[in-house]
Amino acid sequence: MKQYLRPLSYAVTATALVLALPHPHALAGDNGTLSIQAENDYFSPDNRDRHYTNGIRFDWLPNPSAPGEEDWLERQALSIPLGADDSVGRIGWSFGQSLFTPQNKKAYKPILNDRPYAGWLYAGLTLIKAPKPDPTVKSSFTDLDTLEIDAGVVGRAALGQFVQNTFHDTLFANEHVNGWHNQLKSEPGLLISYDHKWRALAQTDFWGLGADVTPSVGFDLGNVMIDAAAGGMIRIGRDLPSDYGPPRIRPGLSGSNFFLSEADTGHNFGWYVFAGAEGRAVAHNIFLDGNTFATSQHVPKKTLVADFQAGVAIIVSGVRLTATEVIRTQEFVHQHGNDQYGAISASFNF
Repeated sequence: MKQYLRPLSYAVTATALVLALPHPHALAGDNGTLSIQAENDYFSPDNRDRHYTNGIRFDWLPNPSAPGEEDWLERQALSIPLGADDSVGRIGWSFGQSLFTPQNKKAYKPILNDRPYAGWLYAGLTLIKAPKPDPTVKSSFTDLDTLEIDAGVVGRAALGQFVQNTFHDTLFANEHVNGWHNQLKSEPGLLISYDHKWRALAQTDFWGLGADVTPSVGFDLGNVMIDAAAGGMIRIGRDLPSDYGPPRIRPGLSGSNFFLSEADTGHNFGWYVFAGAEGRAVAHNIFLDGNTFATSQHVPKKTLVADFQAGVAIIVSGVRLTATEVIRTQEFVHQHGNDQYGAISASFNF
């Protein structure tokens, strides 16, 4: 918890300002969704406190507009080539920070065979092309398209050193991280990400349980990361049409940062367990390859990386809570073992 108390206070303030903004022509029965995500190796039994050590992200999706009254950004979401013609266009806004460190955080000198210190602070715009809610459907095959544009900064300006050491020094004795002066140099970052999902849903009348399989493909493009990904998720539970699985911070196999309201689904309680995997072919990763426009520490990356994840989600009275355990295969040469971390999220319909 120590890494993200202050970013939480900053982002909650920013979110409150966003919530105060009007969004006219709301589609009846649907809601805006606020999602808060935290990923940290502290949440994992492995608890090595290394590599991808902390991520936090806030997403706000306003109410979608009524058909024919979409704003300019929602029309751009509907223009995404794939997906059904009768889809709903949604827009979202995000703010996040990710931190990366080597395993040995006591050393002052650069550790040349481990990943560099790095932070990534960003704000994003998300365009979503989603199917229209239909609570009467017991089985369906629906598409979800997500296009996200993140802009931010890598390096000292990303405040990684400030965030990690402020809370290490304040809350925990003898845990000061000594090597942040070796971090990547400050550099503007741009990341364009696209993801397409096919959800094949089979809903039964036995205790309201259902099961679905959701394959996905996508890519990341920019000076922060270049990769192509493919994966899938399996879910078993109740009220599966509410969403497409739990959200995750990129890179990773993510579901949807929104979920449908009780007015859309006809249920005030739902749950599911899930498991999934994603493979990525990585052409560029600034957190391993080093700065784009300056000389910096770097390590030779691995081209093929995979994530394996499993967890549980609960949706009750307009709140969705999720917990995910993630195993990530080795990302660079000479890495000792796979990485393991936990991800938690809370989403609220307004």
